[in-house]
Amino acid sequence: MTTPPRQSRILALVFPVALLAGALAAGFWTLDHFRATRARALAAQMWMQP
Repeated sequence: MTTPPRQSRILALVFPVALLAGALAAGFWTLDHFRATRARALAAQMWMQP
């Protein structure tokens, strides 16, 4: 067998980067969702208090 095609090397490089970017995006979205929910609950609590 000769040297592997260049495409597989690029794919092997791009796949982990895409996976890491997806994990980071999911983590940031989850943190932002929790923060927004907590802020909304806090605002509602403050509105309820006289």
